[in-house]
Amino acid sequence: MIETNDLILDKAKQEDWLSMYKNVWSRSESFQYMVIENSPNQQEAQARMERTIAFQQGRESYTVYLKSTREAIGFTGIAPLEGNTWEETGICIGPDFWGRGYGWQILRALLAHAKELGAKEFVYSSWAENLASRALAAKAGFVQYGTEKHVREHDGKEYTLLKFKLSLADKTDWLFRTPEGICHVRVAAVLIRGGRLLAQKSGGTYALPGGHLRFGETTVEALVRELKEEMGVEAACRRLLWTEENFWRWGDREAHNLCYYYLIDANGSAPEEGVLMRDNDSVTFHWLPIAELDEVEIYPTFLKTELPNLSDYPKHFIRRD
Repeated sequence: MIETNDLILDKAKQEDWLSMYKNVWSRSESFQYMVIENSPNQQEAQARMERTIAFQQGRESYTVYLKSTREAIGFTGIAPLEGNTWEETGICIGPDFWGRGYGWQILRALLAHAKELGAKEFVYSSWAENLASRALAAKAGFVQYGTEKHVREHDGKEYTLLKFKLSLADKTDWLFRTPEGICHVRVAAVLIRGGRLLAQKSGGTYALPGGHLRFGETTVEALVRELKEEMGVEAACRRLLWTEENFWRWGDREAHNLCYYYLIDANGSAPEEGVLMRDNDSVTFHWLPIAELDEVEIYPTFLKTELPNLSDYPKHFIRRD
């Protein structure tokens, strides 16, 4: 069983045939972009549930249930390919449950589960016409690597299948630990729109979006990657604004952080107020009026003095907490 915020992915049970028939199998919309057909009547749905239960045994194949009611509303799964590569075998949700973010919850859960099973690469497929599916691939950071032409057997419909892949291999952050403490390199984005600054909120404090530098990356490459992963933003770095050396206590250890702050363009794709970070549901994004930054707890604190009048050249700061 796999859980998300609102869903449970679990093995099918015979008593769920009616909700699957009502929500999914009887609905032609559910199968618009699939090679299988819908079930025309309840008798066929009961037989289909028997086949589903048998098929799911021994496979990473699941029925999708609402966590709040345990109502069956879809199906999904993953399967191994060669080596350490896995693929999704479909994400199907009944039409009455579209537009609620369930597809994103399922895809995130499948990626995490595949990684637990040892996957280093994940393959995702989408009909070219299925814009919602393609948007999911883009949101998760998949890269298209090919196309395939097919003909659906039961009705002769020709379709193009887009093939995407995503690396799940862990990459090492520019971070090291010693008995004395910890040191890492971070990059951060300064995105300003209409006199407001984009910030991320965790608990009661704000900070700039960004993340850790990885070995082999430039700071610009790292920031572009982090914004894509966390917000789905296709960013471009305009110029370096500040560098900072930050020293503080982390529990009983010393911490030393180096940070590069870039002014960026988001090409119109920045998140709306209150949107959750993709890989951390406890962090939300907010647009803060620059003129009112003195009223909030935000780090680094020099933002309150530097943002109203940006310098034409990079500045360097040293902070000891």
